[in-house]
Amino acid sequence: MSQLRIIAGKYKGRRISFKPNSSLRPSTNRSKETLFNWLMVDIEGSICLDMFAGTGSLGIEAISRGAELVVFCEKNSKNFFDLKKNISNLDCLEKSKLLNIDSLDEEKEIPHGPYDIVFLDPPFRKNLINLALKKLESQALIKADTLIYVEREKKNDELSDHWKEIKHKIEGEKRYSLIIKK
Repeated sequence: MSQLRIIAGKYKGRRISFKPNSSLRPSTNRSKETLFNWLMVDIEGSICLDMFAGTGSLGIEAISRGAELVVFCEKNSKNFFDLKKNISNLDCLEKSKLLNIDSLDEEKEIPHGPYDIVFLDPPFRKNLINLALKKLESQALIKADTLIYVEREKKNDELSDHWKEIKHKIEGEKRYSLIIKK
């Protein structure tokens, strides 16, 4: 079992456990620190979507820092089981909605939108970012001021022209950004 540390808020210092596998690429503490510094004034009371939850570290960090609700979507059943166990162990089920679904499936409705913040950290090298953004728009899961966190390969220019990058940082071979709809 591997572990990730929650870096701030109500659950600061607590650990998230998961079984490492090829479908997981958890966000680093450094990138989470930067992201949540960017979201500092927006996170309290927010409704969030963790669209490719994996370990759930982004959504759990959001709950720890005061998000009202996080909807976690994870299609891998083993990752989903670990995520559910971690949410239960942290006793934050009342602020979580767990969905064992492929978040890109147009036939699957994602409840509780529109969201204030969306975490979009899909598997790398699969060109899923624009598909995810289209799903967010087609199901009215975002509003004009929704902040979307995108984590992708450094050289990935996949964002279409109607999205505006408002903040970004490069860490090794990874680029992470906050975007909004133009």
